[in-house]
Amino acid sequence: MIVPYQAWDGDYLERAHHASLNMGADVLTSSAGGWSCRLPTDTDPIEEAAVQEIIENGTIIVMPAGNGEYGTQCKPTGATQASPFFPLHPAYDSDIIIVTSIGSDNKHYYYDPDDDREETHSHYPEVDICSPGYLVMGARCTEYDNCDPGVCCVPDSWPYYGSQIGTSFATPIVAGVVALMKSIDPCLTQAEAQTIITSTADPVSDASNYTGLIGAGRINAYEAVKMAGTVNLTNMTISNTRSFSAGYALNLENTTISQYGNLTLVARKEININSPFEIQSGGILYINHEDDAINTCD
Repeated sequence: MIVPYQAWDGDYLERAHHASLNMGADVLTSSAGGWSCRLPTDTDPIEEAAVQEIIENGTIIVMPAGNGEYGTQCKPTGATQASPFFPLHPAYDSDIIIVTSIGSDNKHYYYDPDDDREETHSHYPEVDICSPGYLVMGARCTEYDNCDPGVCCVPDSWPYYGSQIGTSFATPIVAGVVALMKSIDPCLTQAEAQTIITSTADPVSDASNYTGLIGAGRINAYEAVKMAGTVNLTNMTISNTRSFSAGYALNLENTTISQYGNLTLVARKEININSPFEIQSGGILYINHEDDAINTCD
């Protein structure tokens, strides 16, 4: 079961730690207010240990970049450029996935005509990927919060949705893609998830205006999920006992199983064996492509 978890308020690291270790969360995001904005060199050993433990537990961390100069922007005193917030910061693990926004026009730049201002969200070298974060459909209040009417939440009318803006809305889209990837490859690591997401990204139209600052491009859910579940094996000679598994499909090409070779292939949906392929006398091939074939994470 894929268990996403999003921390929202001040004790974000404690809640994230609890979600990973006690609730079994596979993917974790945090859009909490009150983050710490400081130089990447000013790390905290307790925070670092907690983040490392979360990742070692198998939880993948996806974080919003911030909402730019007109919103949340981390640029500590003495810094020459913006950077991610602490404690879930790549200074503690380079494979934490940082997300910034694009609009429906596939651009990172966004102009808000209602307020006559730019809404371009945070961008800096640590950003990994872009995801829709301008005018995203989101839920609205259905009744007043427990406070003075009109102060905390003005209820919307049916169907209770409206447009939302922020990397806090872009990030859950990426987290959802990661959850889909984990659903077909339960053993997917933080580093593997980041590599797949960045290597399957599509170009952003105005990327040349933000060179090196908005990551690999726009997330492509289909290609990322497909890559997460597919293993390609080529040019192998199997002369001992070997085993390979894939969350969805396993493709084998130009492979020889020698007389002492013992090859096991495991995939949930399909195994494709392409020529040239040879099993020499004495060689053994086992195939399992049933729905319940699941990777082991040893």
